[in-house]
Amino acid sequence: MRRAVRTLLAGAAIGLVLPLAASIAPAQAAASVRVTGPAYDSPGSTVAVVVTTSSRPSGYTLSFRVSVAGITGVCNGSPWRHSTGWSQRCWVTLPSRTGTWSIAGRAVFTRTGYTTQYSSYGYKSIATKGYYSAPVSAATRASIEKCWNTTSRVQLTFDDGNVGWTNLNSMLATLKSYNVRGRFLPTGQWATANPSKMAAIRNAGHLLGNHTYSHPALNGLSSSSVRWQISHGVGATSSPKLIRPPYGAGAYSQRITTDAAALGYRVCHWTTDTSDWAGVSATTIINKVLYGDAVTSPARPGGVVLMHMSGANTPAALPGLIRGMRAKGLVLEPLR
Repeated sequence: MRRAVRTLLAGAAIGLVLPLAASIAPAQAAASVRVTGPAYDSPGSTVAVVVTTSSRPSGYTLSFRVSVAGITGVCNGSPWRHSTGWSQRCWVTLPSRTGTWSIAGRAVFTRTGYTTQYSSYGYKSIATKGYYSAPVSAATRASIEKCWNTTSRVQLTFDDGNVGWTNLNSMLATLKSYNVRGRFLPTGQWATANPSKMAAIRNAGHLLGNHTYSHPALNGLSSSSVRWQISHGVGATSSPKLIRPPYGAGAYSQRITTDAAALGYRVCHWTTDTSDWAGVSATTIINKVLYGDAVTSPARPGGVVLMHMSGANTPAALPGLIRGMRAKGLVLEPLR
């Protein structure tokens, strides 16, 4: 049961005894907190969430805390500022049994010589369903997040398929014009039905990854079904060979990692999600990549940008996205 939380804001510390050395900062507006992340995943697995605060006291250092079912998670990497506040990527390990749980997030503001301030709590519901899996190690989690990218180059990835010739040719032309190599991860089902489009992607010099045969959430499949989906997906041409679980489900679970490894694959997630599949505008796609928001972190060195071949506005966003990243000093994988 959630307990009411008293917000400890400067000037409103009623009933508190402060150390004599601590100063009280000028009163600040109460900071609200939002938690975003997946709707479900495997019992026992780790998931990534983003915690956001709407405001930040001037002169204070910001950090975040996150927990689920009383178990504390980990927040790492630098917070980023965007149009609606400040955010940080955090990790929680889900309970080992099925059910619906509440992920709690909180912002912490610290400043030398001043009393620490806390935001109110923000919450996000998540369901645990499917097959149990232990979480992967922190080191493996970091590699999965970046698709085993050990360089400072940013990778552009394109999932699913379901793209017409006009949009596909536009994306391939843009990548060629800017000398950027993409990583395409279509489903095996789409690839089989569209051999000429697959040939166009391969002949343009881009890498292929596995996105299963028919795009199911892997957390709900038995291991034999998971392996069938991978073995009937597109054969990856990257090194190492990569499999991206549909919806990201099970990406940070040991069971899916083990099943993928049995077929010579490593699991690949992402660091920046453009949400282009939802039909967001080209400007929104670009801003997500360059600045992040309350759902995703911005592109950073060594990161992986998630896009979709089926994204209606992805072709229009691609040129500005590439120019914007380069203007920020980010380096993309070269095509040649």
